[in-house]
Amino acid sequence: MMSMMSIRRAGAAVCLALSARAAEAQWRSPTDRSLGASLLAAALPGPSTPVWTAEDSARVTSAVRFDVHYGAPLTRDAFGTSPMMVIGIRDEHQQRDSTTGLAGVMIGARLGVRTGDAVQRRPLGAVETYLGFRTLAYVDNPAHPDVGADLVLGWGGFGDNTRASFGLRFPVEMVFEGTSARLALLATPAVGWGHLRLRSCEDTGPDDNCGDLGLQVAAGQPRYLIGGGASLTLMPARLSVSAGVQRLFAPGERSRGWAGLGWTP
Repeated sequence: MMSMMSIRRAGAAVCLALSARAAEAQWRSPTDRSLGASLLAAALPGPSTPVWTAEDSARVTSAVRFDVHYGAPLTRDAFGTSPMMVIGIRDEHQQRDSTTGLAGVMIGARLGVRTGDAVQRRPLGAVETYLGFRTLAYVDNPAHPDVGADLVLGWGGFGDNTRASFGLRFPVEMVFEGTSARLALLATPAVGWGHLRLRSCEDTGPDDNCGDLGLQVAAGQPRYLIGGGASLTLMPARLSVSAGVQRLFAPGERSRGWAGLGWTP
C-alpha cells in the first residue's frame, strides 16, 4: 500500500510538471504565438507540384486544385496546440516557352478549422493566402527536381489574440512518374516572421522606413521551419494522397504530422 509520503511526492511531481508547462507557455514570445497558430506551421499544401502539364506552347493554360489536409502535433506540447482541418483552393497557371521550357505560377488560399473540443469554442483557427512559382523542370528532364518558392501571408489564433504572419516557403520535389501514377518526394524549408503589425514611428529622415502617415510595418524575429513528405497521385483521376511531417524551430514547439487529399478536376 502506498505510504502518505509517496503520495505527497507524487503530487509534488505532478504540480511541478504542470507549473513548468504553464511557465513555458507564459514566456512564449508574440512571434512564436503567431507562427505556432498559423497554417505555415500546421500543414504543407502538398503535393507542391501540379498534377497536369501544359502541352500547348502558344498560350497559358490553367487548372484549379482543391485539397483538404489534417494537421496535428505528434506529441503534446506546452501550448495545447489544436489539431486543424485545412481546406484549400489553388489556381495554377503554366506556360511553355521554346527557350526556357515549362514554368508555373500559382495563387492559393487555405482555411484552417479547429477540430476536437476546440471546435465548440472557436472553430475558425487560421487563414492563409500565398503566391508561388515552380520551375517544373522534371517535365523535360525527369532527373531534375521541381524547385519553387511561395510568398505566404496568414492570420492565426482567431478568437484568441489574432495575429498576422509572413513567410517564405521553398519547396523541392522529386517526381517519379509512370503511365498511370506519380510518386513525389517533397522537402520544404521555410522562414517565417510572426507578430506582423503596423506601428507608429518617428520621422527622422529618408532612411527611417517611416511612411507619410507615421506608420511602419513591424514583425518579430525570423523563425525557421522544415517539412517533408510524400505524395501518390493517380494520374487519370488527378487525385493525390499526401502525408508528411514538419517542425517549427521555436521554444516549446513539437513536430507536427499532416495528411490529406488533393484533386484537380
